[in-house]
Amino acid sequence: MILDELAQQELDCKIELLLWNNEPGNDELYRDILARGLRGAVSQVQLFSSPVNVGGAGRMLAADALKRKGYRGAVVMIDDDQRVAPSFVRTLRDAWSEHSYVGVWAWRIHGDYWDRSAAGAGQCATYVGTGGSIVDVSLLTDTSLRSALDSADLMLEDLLLSWRAHQLGFRVIGSDAPFDFVVDEHAQWHALAEKKPTLYARLGRFAPLPRDGDAEHRLSGS
Repeated sequence: MILDELAQQELDCKIELLLWNNEPGNDELYRDILARGLRGAVSQVQLFSSPVNVGGAGRMLAADALKRKGYRGAVVMIDDDQRVAPSFVRTLRDAWSEHSYVGVWAWRIHGDYWDRSAAGAGQCATYVGTGGSIVDVSLLTDTSLRSALDSADLMLEDLLLSWRAHQLGFRVIGSDAPFDFVVDEHAQWHALAEKKPTLYARLGRFAPLPRDGDAEHRLSGS
């Protein structure tokens, strides 16, 4: 479980984990695991259980809890189909600065959505996937982002987050934080493969980049 991998993170601080569960049938399993106690880098876990599957938009709802506590820093987001190395969080944190959105699943889009190439570490990206990323909590709680989510598929929150980051002038870049994907035949990727190009076009094909871009180039605006 991701809890074990987070416990092994090489950090000079502790991790507060917000665990969003879109399948209430798994609540008892998670509570049993958490009842065994926390160790290593993880100091606190808060479990959120949603009666309906809100997809990745659960990240934004969990971020509301941080905002209510007055938190104003960075948030690391990890998907349940990712396995992360002990240096994962530290590598993301070292690449992050205020008004940055940094992630391992980063792409430079050259025209249409699927006309794209991977963005390397430190290289500007059009799109960063939410899983395996770090961003200001203020972006997750942004009111314009929430309004856009109201009129879109909640499973497409990743594309909307990149769009809003560019609108706000965030530095959107790739990362080489070490991780692997776990094979999951139930992954939603295939179901969204046709929806993402449509939404990207509706968003004005924002922040297109050349195939051989300058890693120092900074994007701003939409």
